[in-house]
Amino acid sequence: MNEHEKIKELIKFLKENNIGLSSEEITGDYVKSFNPSISLRQYQIDALNEVARQFDNDSKRQFLLEMATGTGKTLLCAALILRFLKSNNAQRVLFIVDRIELAKQTMEEFGVILRDYGPVIYKNARKHPAELLGSSVVVATIQSLMVDRRFFVTEIRRESAHEAEAI
Repeated sequence: MNEHEKIKELIKFLKENNIGLSSEEITGDYVKSFNPSISLRQYQIDALNEVARQFDNDSKRQFLLEMATGTGKTLLCAALILRFLKSNNAQRVLFIVDRIELAKQTMEEFGVILRDYGPVIYKNARKHPAELLGSSVVVATIQSLMVDRRFFVTEIRRESAHEAEAI
């Protein structure tokens, strides 16, 4: 079987075996098996269920969840990623943050809840391709993705201290 046929078979398998995000009931104990001291709050459960409903019923694929500092955004994202991976609605996840400190903080939470999916920080793992390929969850800073111009990078021209023009 050539590479193209393998990909077609994989896509067919995934389509046949994925289940809706809404098929699994989410309670406050959803992530407790990973860490007994962690419980989802009701607003996090509501957000998870609303994303699942819109994903399944409305075929929506873009979401913006806005939450205040300290309200459990990283935990919510870990639970959402877990839900996508467990239901076969995603095979790999790229989680982008704006600075390395936030990547490290994210890995603390992901390393517990998503440990079965081998989360890695892209900046470290890119030096070890086997580690990167073996992971279903990659946390990266936008800066690390722009190394060697592998991804589209815009040139910024500063016109004044308060405005910049992207080219």
